[in-house]
Amino acid sequence: MERTNKSHEDPVLPSLMMAGLSSNMNVSAVSLVAYLDYMSRERAARRARREPGLFAQLAHFWAQYRKWRAVRDKLGVSLDIPCTEVDDLLTEVQRHRWIEAEKAGRDIWASRNPRDPETSALRDWFSKHYQSWRAARGSDMLGA
Repeated sequence: MERTNKSHEDPVLPSLMMAGLSSNMNVSAVSLVAYLDYMSRERAARRARREPGLFAQLAHFWAQYRKWRAVRDKLGVSLDIPCTEVDDLLTEVQRHRWIEAEKAGRDIWASRNPRDPETSALRDWFSKHYQSWRAARGSDMLGA
């Protein structure tokens, strides 16, 4: 028997809406994780049928958060950028990886770290270019 009282259905959703999730996805990763942990698969499926736009935004943000967390774990430092900026950061790392390999005439990243050349390139880029990249994008990130 399903409850008719829906006042306790999703207590985290109003706080996510107040944080602006539906308009610009500026919700903290902690709130998102709490929300996704709260929802069961069955409840998520019901909500997806009722509100497909919201569920798609949550799925997109969750994917961004997983990328951000993976980069943070590889670097071993706390990132001070929003989850939505991780794709741009990874694009810059790939560009750096390609440029440095072209300068050397070979794939230097595979020789530095044969098991994980991407992490080697990420750490090199982070130590050389992260601060200037962040400073150049600082005004963009404040509104993100």
